[in-house]
Amino acid sequence: MALEKRQPLPLGRYWADIPDKNLPEFQRFLGIVSRGIFVTQTKEHEDPFTTGGKITTYLFDVRDPLIPWDNTKYGWPTIATGVTDIDQTVQVPAAEPLFPSLGSFEGAGTALLILAALWALSTAGG
Repeated sequence: MALEKRQPLPLGRYWADIPDKNLPEFQRFLGIVSRGIFVTQTKEHEDPFTTGGKITTYLFDVRDPLIPWDNTKYGWPTIATGVTDIDQTVQVPAAEPLFPSLGSFEGAGTALLILAALWALSTAGG
């Protein structure tokens, strides 16, 4: 999915993640432009970039191509053509393990070699 950077926003479906700190202002904005932007779904979730913060994802349709979008406060919305459910928007993948096969002899050997190399580098400097 691509970001929409045209101003004003063209007709279409979009989604945007709005952090808690901008949520009251964004909700006021939606009230002002309610004839031009129709919110189809919202979902609150943890902000992966802050501790304890929340983000609300909005899935919405632009029905009036004259709506300005403040990307300095809300970021650029993501084009969501074909998205019918908010759960189809970007998902944060689970982190891959540093040593995925650590349980095997080969994985443990690789981990030990990396640790030995790091130790050698740290002690070589003096």
